[in-house]
Amino acid sequence: MASWQVSNANLEVVRLFFRILSLFMMIFLLCHWNGCIQYFVPMLEEFPTDCWVRKENLMNSTVIVKYSWGVFRALSQMIALSYGSMDAPTNYIEMWIVMVSMVSGCMMYTILVANATTMIANLDPAAKEYKSKMSRLEHYMAFMKLPPELHLRISNYYQARYGGKWFDEKYIMDTISSSLKE
Repeated sequence: MASWQVSNANLEVVRLFFRILSLFMMIFLLCHWNGCIQYFVPMLEEFPTDCWVRKENLMNSTVIVKYSWGVFRALSQMIALSYGSMDAPTNYIEMWIVMVSMVSGCMMYTILVANATTMIANLDPAAKEYKSKMSRLEHYMAFMKLPPELHLRISNYYQARYGGKWFDEKYIMDTISSSLKE
C-alpha cells in the first residue's frame, strides 16, 4: 500500500496555482462582461447605421463571431491598443462604454501587478526573513561603527550558519513532541 503525505510546500504550490488560476478567471470574466456590453448597447439602440456592428458587417453573423468581435473590441480598449478596425466612438453612449472599458483595463493591470508582486514576495518566506534580519544586522553594525573586518566576519558567520534562510528554531522545537526533539 502506497502512502503519501501532503507537505506545506506542496500546499503552497497548489495555493499559488489556484491563485493564478482565479486571477486569470477574473480577468477573463471582466473581458467577457465588457465584450458583452460592447455588443449589447448597440443592440439596445437597434444597431444605428454608424455603430461598429454594422461597420464590421456583423448583422447576420453567428453568435460566436459577434461575441469574438465584442471581446476583441473590449480587450483592445482595455489594454489601450487601437488594433484592427477601432474607430472613434460615434455617440456619447459608445464613448462612455469605451471609457468604462479603459478604466476596467487599468484596474485589471493594477490587480495583475499587485497579485504578481504579492505572489513573488511570498514565494520563499524563509529567505525573505533572512534578508530582513540581515538588513537589520547591517544597519546595526553600521550604527555601531564596527570595523570592516568584524563586519565581514559577522556577515560570513550568518551566511554559513543560516545559508540564506531564517527559521525560528526555538518556535519549531517548542511545537514538536519530546520524542521528536531527541
